[in-house]
Amino acid sequence: MKDKKTLILVTNSHHAIWYDFVRPPKKLEEYKTEQAQYQDNEGFFQKGPIGTNSGSPPPKPIDNIWQEETKHHTKAVGEKTKSLIADKGFEQLIFMVPSTIKAMLRKELRGILPALDMHLIEGNYTHHSPTELQHLAEKSKDSTIKQIAVSIINKIKR
Repeated sequence: MKDKKTLILVTNSHHAIWYDFVRPPKKLEEYKTEQAQYQDNEGFFQKGPIGTNSGSPPPKPIDNIWQEETKHHTKAVGEKTKSLIADKGFEQLIFMVPSTIKAMLRKELRGILPALDMHLIEGNYTHHSPTELQHLAEKSKDSTIKQIAVSIINKIKR
């Protein structure tokens, strides 16, 4: 990790922060998606005079709204990540993301940055300090290297 220029992306479903992985990590950008304000207007139907009817449809299910917002957010995060990597010459990406949007963001990033070295840390770390994030990233990278080394040693022993 220390030999490659590394970008840290910390995001959840509506907030993203990018850091340059230096000591201490330097905040590069921040992005927030507006969250929908849900109202309890369930739609209505009323019978009018002389056989006329009027009404409004029920609101969209909340899950559909969340999916649309998250899709929009991950697309914007992917584009911003791509531009930061192109502008600053990062060789590696560590992204910290909750499990609820992990697959969607990974697919987005792999689609636009297929050759980039990427590491995932699962969890919502948007409110952690930059030094805590750096510690998590270093710890994660060390454990990944250890896991790879153990799997190689186990294959050799067989």
